[in-house]
Amino acid sequence: MAGSEDAIRKAAQALKKAIDDGRKEGKSVAWPLSPDGLDNIAVSDTGGVKVVTTVQVDPTVAANVDPAALSKASDDAQAAAERAIAKAEPAPAADEAKASKK
Repeated sequence: MAGSEDAIRKAAQALKKAIDDGRKEGKSVAWPLSPDGLDNIAVSDTGGVKVVTTVQVDPTVAANVDPAALSKASDDAQAAAERAIAKAEPAPAADEAKASKK
């Protein structure tokens, strides 16, 4: 492996382990949609996390994209991210669910 590839793979493995450990401690972690989002990875001790998505358009075609289509794409991407996060987060334990209903 090239030096940079090896460094990326080792960092990815370390990050995965850290996220797994955090989830075992009850933290919610929302994975970014791209490596650019790693600086803003969402971590919460109190429950679900909110991730805000963005839609990036290649500058060479941006002038030809309808702004309404971009807005719809952004809304669809946000909804998809929220569905994926909801599926990925563990369901609350029975005791927690009962306590939240009180």
